[in-house]
Amino acid sequence: MCKRRLVFAVAIFFSCACVNATPVGAQNLSPKTVQGSVTISAGGFRLDRRTGEFAQQLVVENKGATAIARPVYVTLAGLDARVSVRNANGSAAVPAAAPPTFTAAGRDGTSLQPGERTVLILRFRAPEAVPLAYRPQLSLSPPR
Repeated sequence: MCKRRLVFAVAIFFSCACVNATPVGAQNLSPKTVQGSVTISAGGFRLDRRTGEFAQQLVVENKGATAIARPVYVTLAGLDARVSVRNANGSAAVPAAAPPTFTAAGRDGTSLQPGERTVLILRFRAPEAVPLAYRPQLSLSPPR
């Protein structure tokens, strides 16, 4: 168990890092505007001893002055295929293929207003000694 804790401690090196959005077909926004306005920050992993799952909070925020009139897709690029992941409400990644992708939208369920942030709570289940390491990426288009 000690080795597993060490692996997870190393895997959260990107915690609280901001990642620029990768816009694809943004409505009424230039790609440069969207790239500089949407950020994602990741908290550390927390073990739920009852379920054996690790939980992590991701915050997606529109720091720009313009609303993003569609959901933002968060992709967990580079996540080991042996790791299963779902969000806290039980929804699996969409589609259920690699790499896992989740939808982040504001209070209205479809857009992200200026200054608005949305929180995703992800739950990971991994075999022993498989690291929970990935690169969070943002897009305005669903995966294909």
